[in-house]
Amino acid sequence: MFALVIITLSSIDSLPVFDKIKIYETAFQCNSKIIEIYKEKRKLIANYPVSVKLEKDQKSHNMLTFIYKEDYNKPKKTGIYRCIKTH
Repeated sequence: MFALVIITLSSIDSLPVFDKIKIYETAFQCNSKIIEIYKEKRKLIANYPVSVKLEKDQKSHNMLTFIYKEDYNKPKKTGIYRCIKTH
């Protein structure tokens, strides 16, 4: 089983926030969900100052990095989407 973990980093001084954890039966299902999220987030680039990167780790699993600002007066937030094997 694999878990899709979404972590949000606000700044260096604050602790990371685990937004959601969703369980999938296979790595393929979990990686497919990351690709689907990537396609949705890519659409935001046209209208908002965001950055979206889809990378592969050493085990060829997808990892999505989404950087955005909620407000111009607040620091950037980084969302990390990653599949992790559960035991």
